[in-house]
Amino acid sequence: MSEGDSIGESVHGKPSVVYRFFSRLGQIYQSWLDKSTPYTAVRWIVTLGLSFIYMIRVYLLQGWYIVTYALGIYHLNLFIAFLSPKVDPSLMEDSGMRKSSFLASFETWLNFQLLWADTVV
Repeated sequence: MSEGDSIGESVHGKPSVVYRFFSRLGQIYQSWLDKSTPYTAVRWIVTLGLSFIYMIRVYLLQGWYIVTYALGIYHLNLFIAFLSPKVDPSLMEDSGMRKSSFLASFETWLNFQLLWADTVV
């Protein structure tokens, strides 16, 4: 590797100003996250407040509907990933558990809805 090839290093081997700025910014952000971890109720109130302000903004501007729709689908995807197990029980050979027909049909419907939403956006 030649001099200056690693990420964030300038030609002289010292970190560049931009790299140092964003590294420091990341450290400050992580520090604030670490300090706010014990305050669960406050974090939820702030999140709900910001969501409410965003909804009011969308309503007053009469726009941003597609962006809001895409944001909603993104959050739905994160929520489904949060609820889904890391290991699919149906793939385990020693387990006799199979998906119920309702769950399988729901997953098919959900995949269709997400595919439709992706084609619209």
